[in-house]
Amino acid sequence: MIECGSCGTDSLVLDRSGASDLDDLVVLCAECAPGEITGALEAALLSAPVLEKSAHARAA
Repeated sequence: MIECGSCGTDSLVLDRSGASDLDDLVVLCAECAPGEITGALEAALLSAPVLEKSAHARAA
């Protein structure tokens, strides 16, 4: 499991830099960065391609 860089608990990887280099990845848990995790999830869930796929799935 990946550990939070701040507190050491199980965590999620966020890339704040926009770069693709592994050294630029930031590892944080929900307790250390709840706003960033919520923002990342909202962006992923509310993006147009995801909504288009959902509409297509509902139509089928």
